Amino acid sequence: MTNLNLRVLIVEDEIMISEMLKEMLEAEEVNDIHVASDYSTALQLLANNTYDLAFLDVNIGEGKTGIDLGEFIRSRFKICIVFTTSFSDAATLQSIAALRPEMYISKPYRVGDIRAAIQIVKSNLVERRSLEIKTGGEVVKVPMHTILYIKTDNIYLSIYTDNKKYLVRSTLENFLDEYKNVGLVKVHRSYAVAIDRVTKYTDGVIYIGEEEIPVSKANRKEIQELFNSVQASN
Repeated sequence: MTNLNLRVLIVEDEIMISEMLKEMLEAEEVNDIHVASDYSTALQLLANNTYDLAFLDVNIGEGKTGIDLGEFIRSRFKICIVFTTSFSDAATLQSIAALRPEMYISKPYRVGDIRAAIQIVKSNLVERRSLEIKTGGEVVKVPMHTILYIKTDNIYLSIYTDNKKYLVRSTLENFLDEYKNVGLVKVHRSYAVAIDRVTKYTDGVIYIGEEEIPVSKANRKEIQELFNSVQASN
């Protein structure tokens, strides 16, 4: 899950605070970030871009609030929401809770809160996504987070999950292009793995449970770094 690249919208009317949040996100390797200072600018960005996560300040100047924007987002988009505010009165908290955000962060921002928000959102995004597979005359939805690894045989893929193996007609390249940002990493011309399901990595071989999966020489340094990053975050 660590290689999931988030596209983030920050809505904050104070420039110094939005820049601070942007820098904190960049320190966590979130680099696709857009910033709006008011409701109308946020609407324009939402109309012309897709986002995974929106950080919404509750008070964004006069007129519409961050909670109004949260209601708009909830009614039209599947975007994760994290509210930010200096206020913690009962009415504000009740309004925030009604929208069921992924998280609520008090100002001033703390690194731990930002890091936690990113991890929660990444986890939620992966769990929401599913692969539709036609089997036995019906369509089965396979949650993407249950996939362990994929093996390709020309135009067919064997998809190994926690409970079952599925056969899909596709190339590995096309599959990975269609299902971006779900934590699957190509490690060999014939294999892709869910990097956060790897139990051991040594001598150019990945282990997922008892299964041994080769890693091509060209990918070994990148895979080692990803594996180390996953282990450090666990």
